[in-house]
Amino acid sequence: MHSVHHATRKGHGTDYLNLALRDGGVSLTMGLSNGKQEMHIKPSRVRFDDHQWHKVTVHRRIQEISSITSFCRLVAVVDDVYTDHSHIAGKFTMLSSSRVYVGGAVNPRALLGARVHNNFVGCLRKVEFSADTLRLNLIDLARTGSKLIQVAGRVDYTCPSGDPQDPVTFTTRESYLQSLELGALSHTTDQALHTAQGTQLHSATAVDSGFRHTVDPTSRHCAGQCSSSSSSSNSIIIVVGGGGRGLLPPWDASKQGILSFKFRTNEPNGLIILNTMTRVPKSNFFAVELLNGHIYIHMDLGTGAVKVRASRRRVDDGVWHELSVRRSGREGKVGVDGQWNDFRTPGDATQMQLDSPMYIGGIGPPYAEIFIPPAIWTATLRQGFVGCLRDLTLSGKPVDIAHIARQQDSGAIKPSCHVIANQCGGQVSPCQNGGQCTEGWNRPLCDCSATLFTGPTCGRESATLAFNGSQHMAIWIGGNQGSRTQTEELVIRFKTSRPAGLLLLTSAESSSSDRLEIGLVAGRVRANVRLGDREKNLLAGQGVLNDNNWHTVRFSRRASNLRLQVDGTQPVR
Repeated sequence: MHSVHHATRKGHGTDYLNLALRDGGVSLTMGLSNGKQEMHIKPSRVRFDDHQWHKVTVHRRIQEISSITSFCRLVAVVDDVYTDHSHIAGKFTMLSSSRVYVGGAVNPRALLGARVHNNFVGCLRKVEFSADTLRLNLIDLARTGSKLIQVAGRVDYTCPSGDPQDPVTFTTRESYLQSLELGALSHTTDQALHTAQGTQLHSATAVDSGFRHTVDPTSRHCAGQCSSSSSSSNSIIIVVGGGGRGLLPPWDASKQGILSFKFRTNEPNGLIILNTMTRVPKSNFFAVELLNGHIYIHMDLGTGAVKVRASRRRVDDGVWHELSVRRSGREGKVGVDGQWNDFRTPGDATQMQLDSPMYIGGIGPPYAEIFIPPAIWTATLRQGFVGCLRDLTLSGKPVDIAHIARQQDSGAIKPSCHVIANQCGGQVSPCQNGGQCTEGWNRPLCDCSATLFTGPTCGRESATLAFNGSQHMAIWIGGNQGSRTQTEELVIRFKTSRPAGLLLLTSAESSSSDRLEIGLVAGRVRANVRLGDREKNLLAGQGVLNDNNWHTVRFSRRASNLRLQVDGTQPVR
């Protein structure tokens, strides 16, 4: 893809400056008298042929060292971030320009200094040429019919507003795109789903009581979970049919279907696609999630779920990857970057009946009434995808998700994909009050769990509760049906002088004996988990924790895998 040609001729010799786009990078060559300079700006994880606007600036300065020798310095800057320069000494003074080519030529191979041989395809704007007192805006001159400009071919002085290949960036875990099929205009609050016995936790209430202590209930582990911008929900609602603003089509894949897209992120966890069934028994679903740096797909046709790891290596490396899913009946295959894995759904069902909205990038705020299959861990934890998405295709039809984002005017979904590196490396950390900063996708991830503050940057003081031993707090979750989960993340901060007491307990009002209990026993933290007929205890914490100092408890579960950590000590599994 060729960018900009600028060739010049001087006197009896031949001088030139040639600017082009080559192999996704910016190429610059210059010949001045007998000296030649060349550079190629191509960052390792950034390409400039990404259908986004980029700014290129070229500076040339000549300094006379003596009456017969001059020093020429050439500098190129892309997007005010990526820079390269070169210099040369020789017998030259000025560059006299007689002709400038923009966008190519009749024979681009013949242009001096050419490193590419095809003309530019795309949009240009603000092509400005400055030399001493001369200032020319070449595109404005062409548009106004200046006699200085000769235009070859038909040129449109506008840039198309959208293309199905335009990427979008989901900037927060709460941002998402949603489609509604015709007639599917309601959600259900029923959270029941039958999955593998012994890996789900049934709970209806959570109780915190038992002894005199102080608990910080809002302190949370923000690394990989919290947004670095507003905590409010950002959503795009696309209603298909009924005269609504519907642009995102449903995925009709009852018997067979093809789905593909490209994605790019450096964050290891995030829900990318979720499509379920709202009618009882709610057993059909399809999902794509990024989990621990790998891409997984989930599919259930009503007679059993299959979970397939599609990637053979981690894909949270900040570069573009492509996912493709193809299915026909029970048979399917999924590929990442051209490496394919076959899969087969269990049971005898061959049709996938999906009548819920298709959610892309996430499912919105924490308390939205959305049916979530317990096997989709990132959905349960409300970990939306943060990164770039492009080239979405449903059953062979490209979907212009950038146009959808523009139509809905969501501040959390940007119609571009730029990289802003080094979020945590400044002199002043973006995480306040001692919060720990890690690099996210164009955002800092602040871990506030070891502080008395909360919020995206640990800037808001946490609410604090004081218990005297006769008080407790009960929370009903999941409505009348309770909840069934395969994964949980808990962070609790406490301080007390008592050696024993209950911190948190979940229980189910049904006949289920499932429970999760976290408490202080003999000055140490104990986690007791019962799933069906299996029970496990974890004990963590060095020394005596009832020292009236603040301590942080972190507990996580992934199916039958448990993890308990107190302060910065080694986790217990």
